[in-house]
Amino acid sequence: MFYSTKRQQFLVDQGYAFKVITNLVPDGQTELLYSTQRDQLDLLREVLTAASSAEVAAEDAAETEEVRTAIGAGVGMAGGSVVSRKRTSISALSGGDTLSYAEVSRAAATKAQQQQQRHGVFKQIDKARKQQRGA
Repeated sequence: MFYSTKRQQFLVDQGYAFKVITNLVPDGQTELLYSTQRDQLDLLREVLTAASSAEVAAEDAAETEEVRTAIGAGVGMAGGSVVSRKRTSISALSGGDTLSYAEVSRAAATKAQQQQQRHGVFKQIDKARKQQRGA
């Protein structure tokens, strides 16, 4: 019973109130409606039989049709499939199938290309540094 007292204390700490029920049969009622195991099994059998009846199947079909018309898929469902399937890769689904990654070495780029890409101000600074080194 250590667990139950620990659980009760946890509930109290969390702000819950609880009541321990010692008698499940209400006062004034001596016998429950389905008190025997046979009565309980009969009730279970009735529920399972009702679940498989044609009435439930008809209700399911009506609900399915309501859902189809509500989402707008009722038109194409009778004649053919609205859903199409195709085999593809994850990269195609994410849009990465047309992208490619090419690794380029910086050393392979020529100095002339680097000079063309630089701004004129930086070219002037480089020119001034070269003059200072040479002088």
